[in-house]
Amino acid sequence: MAKTMVDTLVFKPWQSVGVFKFDDDIANYQNELADWVFEPIDEYGLEHYHLNDDSRMISIRHGKIGSIFCYETLIYQGVNLIGLTIDEFKNITQSDYVGTPEEIDFEDDGYPQVIYNFDDIGARVWVKKGKIVTIIVAGKDSYSDEPADD
Repeated sequence: MAKTMVDTLVFKPWQSVGVFKFDDDIANYQNELADWVFEPIDEYGLEHYHLNDDSRMISIRHGKIGSIFCYETLIYQGVNLIGLTIDEFKNITQSDYVGTPEEIDFEDDGYPQVIYNFDDIGARVWVKKGKIVTIIVAGKDSYSDEPADD
């Protein structure tokens, strides 16, 4: 049975988004990355692959998949988490954020974004105007604010 587009966007906390497994060697995915654009090392020592439509980005450190940024679609239990409210997200994922949400306003449009950390599922959820606009998910080895040993 062929995989559908939705299958490629299914989130399994701490494990994967679609075929991309967290903390796995990026070299294992060269066929899947044929339509992605590579970006070399940035100021944080990370490399990235992103789709031309900017709907997803994969962050890589030392050749391993660290985190996956989802801007349009991230499926969990058959539901797209992008576009939900934070309460809907909490209900569907059966998780809660930790700490105090961080508010940032970097787009100069008068609408700040609020960032919620869901440490129990490895997700950083960005909300703008009451709706989720971005979810960054990662594996256990990558889900930390601590700098990696280089």
